[in-house]
Amino acid sequence: MRLIVTEKPNMTKLLAPYVAERWPGEELVVICSMPYLLNAYSYPRGLSYSTYPLLGEPAYKNAFADRFDDGSFTTGLIINPNGAMKPCRLTLEQASQEMRRADQIVFAGDWDHAGVWGMERMLDLLAPEHDKSAFEVAVINGGLDETSLRRVLSSLITPTNPRYLALKNAAQVKRYFDYNFNVNSLAILGNLYRSVTGTNQPVLITKNMVQILIRAAEHGEVIESGRGYSLQNWQGTGKYNAAECRSYEWWFEGMGSAASRPAILKQMSSLGLIKSESGTQWPNRHLITPLGLELRARLHKGCTDPDLPFRLCHWMAKPFEEARKSIDAYLLEFFRKQKRLHDNSKI
Repeated sequence: MRLIVTEKPNMTKLLAPYVAERWPGEELVVICSMPYLLNAYSYPRGLSYSTYPLLGEPAYKNAFADRFDDGSFTTGLIINPNGAMKPCRLTLEQASQEMRRADQIVFAGDWDHAGVWGMERMLDLLAPEHDKSAFEVAVINGGLDETSLRRVLSSLITPTNPRYLALKNAAQVKRYFDYNFNVNSLAILGNLYRSVTGTNQPVLITKNMVQILIRAAEHGEVIESGRGYSLQNWQGTGKYNAAECRSYEWWFEGMGSAASRPAILKQMSSLGLIKSESGTQWPNRHLITPLGLELRARLHKGCTDPDLPFRLCHWMAKPFEEARKSIDAYLLEFFRKQKRLHDNSKI
């Protein structure tokens, strides 16, 4: 049996007829990874504030996405050797059984570091004994028309391909940075936010939120797109070669990706750091609030890093162990300075 793994439900339906055409007469199962992968970290709990900053390997939440158990979501398709297709809904255990009994596995997801990481993680969860060099990859990186999809399925690569390995390494580097930034932010920046607002709730201020807040304090506003200093047109200091960053397959232009920026701004707004200004010629304009200015004033000057997107991009191009040393030094300095400043302000 040949198992094809997609990332999204619509891709499962879109690819199905071309999968049947590509491998006629075979037993085929096409499943979507979405219900089986919770793309969320599991952070340490109950640690003393004095233990921070700390560093560790990323930990993840492992659970089936229960929101799909109402019957509204089709997790996959079974394609019989005669070409007949039957929708199926597989539990986590059933999906694992299908992956384990597959003679060949094909990953047909988005060609980016997140997609590659997702496939590697799905194998770890559902078929850990599977040889990670033995599956095949359909590179979906362009059109979704009939000709493009046929070409994708006829030009498979393996996980030993240099491009795949580069994306896999980039994913490992980025997730290591993000996880450890968030772990320390929950404690140190979260503690700062709680001291300013009086709340007792856990608060996560991400790496992008810190830099956006600093930029918003400089200009009094933050624009998602359309101006020279907008998030879309984020400029660093020039220390890093932007053209070189654009040559990497994992590069996203701007601060955050186009998909993540609205969510970042929404979270900052919910924390009271910025507020949207509707009814103007700049519908994506957000003004910094007094709370945002106060929080910014309490950030250590070493927190300012307009080069962060470019810096992280270059780390992602380095072998993981080499990048890890730079990341460890960066994060420890960042959070030690901020913790020391906050602790001294209470004396």
